[in-house]
Amino acid sequence: MAVQCLWVVLLVGVLALHAGRPASGASTAPRKNDIVPFIVGGDDAEPGEFPEVVSIQIQSPDGTFQHLCGGFIIDKEWIVTAGHCLDHFGVGRIDPAAVSVLAGANDLSQPGMLSYRTGIAGYEIHEDYDPDQGISIENDIALINLPEPLPLNAYIQEATLQHRTPQPGATAQVAGWGQTSNDNLEASNTLQWTSLGIVSKADCQNALDGFATILDDQLCAASSDGLEAECKGDSGGALIVDKMVVGIVSWSKKPCGKYPGVFASVPKHLPWIREKSGLDYL
Repeated sequence: MAVQCLWVVLLVGVLALHAGRPASGASTAPRKNDIVPFIVGGDDAEPGEFPEVVSIQIQSPDGTFQHLCGGFIIDKEWIVTAGHCLDHFGVGRIDPAAVSVLAGANDLSQPGMLSYRTGIAGYEIHEDYDPDQGISIENDIALINLPEPLPLNAYIQEATLQHRTPQPGATAQVAGWGQTSNDNLEASNTLQWTSLGIVSKADCQNALDGFATILDDQLCAASSDGLEAECKGDSGGALIVDKMVVGIVSWSKKPCGKYPGVFASVPKHLPWIREKSGLDYL
């Protein structure tokens, strides 16, 4: 679904339409974190390698679906993503009727017989999330409720959530369908993944050098050589350590890979996830 520069403009217009306000009314103030739907320097994932990962898509006026953000399955009827994915570009909250979830797909252009597309029953963004709060984006988490249970199979599986914050140096994986280079806006139809290392908050803060503050509900990860990273389009996806989700892709300073990526902490937000979903066993 090679995303061209024009799509960024169209996406803002579509989001404005579904948010119930015209695109011309959207804020034109620059956003340093430049949040949009990517894995830089990654590898193609094998089908079923990340069965908890889903593509959150938005339906255009012509009826086609476009990848917006990543997300991950925590239950047959619940998806976790980033709050900014559903309250996008300062345009306003997206109409739930425009949102679609595609599970079990590796190649978005050829999802496969075992993939499953569904609309959504609704969503809830963290009540203390504020899209205008600045770069740091505290409480960048949302829950999507599905209208019927997902049909679990080898390609569609529930994630296991980590209850403890990982130690610095732990190896993590992140996957997504976003841009594959800092140099252009072309994305990959095929799910990409890469390995990162968990970075301490102190080292992360030092690396950002005053660009933004790393908050209590966030954690950081980076590649050792600065050549691989999550980036635009990977927002809302899962950061995985030892096969358990520890973080939600939130934001990064550009160019992606040069600085640690910042993730909303799953362990910090577990009480909120349990309360809003009613899934006390998580």
